[in-house]
Amino acid sequence: MGFDGLGKRLRKGLFEKGMLKQEEMNFIRIALPSAVMLLVICVILTNFMKKNHELIQNRIEDKFSKIAEEYALLLSNDLETMTQVGKPIGIVMSQYTKADAQLFLALGKTLCDNSDAYEVVIANRLGKGITNAGTVVDLSGESYYQDATCTDHHFYYTKSECIFGKAAIVAALPMISSDNVCDTMYLYFHPESLKDSIQRQKLTGKYMYAIVDESDNVIWNGGYDSKFIANKKYLENVQDAQYKKNSYETFMNRISSNRKGSLIVEKEGEKKLFVVTQLGIEKWYLVLGIDYDQVKTMKKEECKLERSMVGRLILSCILFLTFISTMTIIHKSQYVEHSKRLKSKAETDLLTEINNKISTELKIKEYITQNPNSQSMMFIIDVDNFKKINDTMGHAFGDQVLRTLGQKLKAEFRMSDIIGRMGGDEFVIFLKDISDDALIEKEANRIVRFINEFTAGDYIKYSATASIGAAVFPRDAKSFDSLYKTADLALYKAKKRGKNQLAFFNEIY
Repeated sequence: MGFDGLGKRLRKGLFEKGMLKQEEMNFIRIALPSAVMLLVICVILTNFMKKNHELIQNRIEDKFSKIAEEYALLLSNDLETMTQVGKPIGIVMSQYTKADAQLFLALGKTLCDNSDAYEVVIANRLGKGITNAGTVVDLSGESYYQDATCTDHHFYYTKSECIFGKAAIVAALPMISSDNVCDTMYLYFHPESLKDSIQRQKLTGKYMYAIVDESDNVIWNGGYDSKFIANKKYLENVQDAQYKKNSYETFMNRISSNRKGSLIVEKEGEKKLFVVTQLGIEKWYLVLGIDYDQVKTMKKEECKLERSMVGRLILSCILFLTFISTMTIIHKSQYVEHSKRLKSKAETDLLTEINNKISTELKIKEYITQNPNSQSMMFIIDVDNFKKINDTMGHAFGDQVLRTLGQKLKAEFRMSDIIGRMGGDEFVIFLKDISDDALIEKEANRIVRFINEFTAGDYIKYSATASIGAAVFPRDAKSFDSLYKTADLALYKAKKRGKNQLAFFNEIY
C-alpha cells in the first residue's frame, strides 16, 4: 500500500471522527437545552399544579362561603320578620295600664294566633309576667330576662324555657309607655320554625346546616345527620376531630374575631368542609357542612383542563411555547380587564357609584359630537335645603340621601342614558334620542313624579325635595358648556319660583 495510502486512510479516519464529534456536539446543543427546558417545565408545572390546587380549593370554599352568607341573610331576615307583627301590638299594649288585663290577654292571643310564636308573655321589670293564656309566670331566673334591655329588641336561645320546658328562640321586645315605664314582651318560637328558610334553597348533594349561638349551643340543625352536632356542641366536636393544626388555629382566630371561616375536618370516617358565617342576629352564626366527597368531585371537575394542559406540555417543547403564549394572552387579557376596572373606578363617584363630574362631562360631549342633530335633553337636579338636612339629620344621613338618590336615578332611567353627580347635591341626567315634544313632556313628568315619590333612609323615610332645570339639545344649546349653562339657568328659575319644581330654559313647565 505504501506510506501515501496509509496517510490517506489516517486522514479519512480522523475526518470521520471529527464529523462524528460535530454531530454529537450538534445533538448535545439541541438535546441539552431541550432537557433543561423540559426540566424547567416540570418544575414550573409542579409548582403551578400545587398553587392551582390551592386556588381551586379557595374558590370552592369561597363559593360555599357565599352560599352560607346568602342563607345567613335569609335566616336573619326571617327572624326579624317573625318579630315585626309584635311591635305594633307592643306599642298598643304599652299605652294601657295593668288593670286592662282582658285587653292584654286578647292582644296577646291575637299576636300568638297571627305569628309563628307559640307563646307570648308580658313581663315587668321584676320578671313577673303573664302568658297569652292568662297564666302567671316568673321570668326572673331566666337568662333572657337577665339580659333583656329597654333599648331595642333582642333574640335569645334557651334549652328549656320556664313555661313548657322546651328549647326555644325568644325575642324580647321592649314596651316603653308614655310614663317611661318599660315592660317587655317575650315571643317564643320553636327553633324548627327556621327550617322553611333553609329548605327554600335548592342545593344538590349532601349538606348539613346548624345555627349556633355565642355559647356554642346548636339552636337548630338540619340536612343529613352528622357526628359533628351529636351533643349539640359544634366547636367541641370540631376540636375533637382531625385537622391540620395551623388551619384550625387560623379558623379559630377568624371565628373569635369576625365569626367567619372555613375548615376541613375528619371524625370517625366522616370528612367535611365546614363554612361558618355571621348570622347577623346577636352573636349567632350559621354553620354549613359539605360532604368532602362533593368537594373532591368539584375539584376534579375544575382540574380537567389543567391535566390536559400538563400532558401536552410535557410531550412537546413547542406546546410549552404555546402554553407560554397562552399565559401571555391571559395575562394581557387580565391586564386589559384590570385597566377597564381602574378606568371604571376613575369615572365613578365614590359616594353614589354613578358617573362623576369628569366622566359625565366627557360622555355627554362625546355623544353630542357624534350625534350633533339628535335631539336630547338635560336635567340638572339640586336637592332643596341640603345644608339643612346635614345640619339637622347629620352628614351621614345627608350622604345616605345623595347615595340613595344616585342609585334610584340610575335604576329609573335607561342604561344608555347618562346619569352623573356634578358635586355636592347636584346631579345631571342626559337623556339621549328624545325624538319629539311629546316625549320631552313625558320625560319631564317622569322626573317630577320620581322626585315627588323619592324617599331615603333605612328606618326614617325622609322625603327630600329637589329643584330641576331642563334644557333641550340642540334647540336650546349646541355644546355641552352652553347646554349646561341653559339648564342651570332653568334650575335657577325653579329655585326662584319656590323650589320643589321643574323649569325649562325657555318656558315654565
